[in-house]
Amino acid sequence: MSEPTTLARRHPSTTALVVNAVFAIAGVGSELGEMFPVLTLSTWLTNAAASGLVFLLAVTPIAVVVRFARDHHGRGIWPRVVAPVIAAVALVALALLVLSNFDLLIGVEGPSPLVVVLPGIIIGSGVVDLIWGEILRHTRPDVYDAMSHVGQIPESQEIPVVPERA
Repeated sequence: MSEPTTLARRHPSTTALVVNAVFAIAGVGSELGEMFPVLTLSTWLTNAAASGLVFLLAVTPIAVVVRFARDHHGRGIWPRVVAPVIAAVALVALALLVLSNFDLLIGVEGPSPLVVVLPGIIIGSGVVDLIWGEILRHTRPDVYDAMSHVGQIPESQEIPVVPERA
C-alpha cells in the first residue's frame, strides 16, 4: 500500500479545508452562479455518492442471478431467480429515475456538464472495473481466481437465514 500524500498525512480535516478554500475561490464569479463550498460541493458529492449506491444496488441482484446460474447450491428457484429478477427490475427503474433527474438532485437549473460528468465518473469507474476484471481473467487467471475466495465462509460454516425444517 502506498504512503499517503503529505497533505493527507497531516490530517483529513486539513485536506477538507484546502478543498473548500479552493472551491470557494474558484466559485467567485462562476458562470454557474455564486457557489458556497459546503452547500454546493456537499450537495454535488452527496448526491453523486447516493446515485452510485443506487447503481450498485441495481447491479447486485443481477450478480446473484449470474452466481446461482453456475451452481444453485441447493437453493430453490425463488431465491435464485424470481426474487433477484424482481429486485433488479425495480432497482434498475430507480437508477434510471435517479439518472434522469440528476439535475434536480444537485440543484442545477438548465443543461449543465455536471449532470453528465458526476454520474459518468461513477458509471465509468464501474465499467473500467469490469473491463479490468476481464483482462485479469484472461491474462492472470490465478489472480482472478484468488479474488473470488477472499473472505468467504465455507458452506459448512454458513448460518442459514431461514432455519431448516426438521
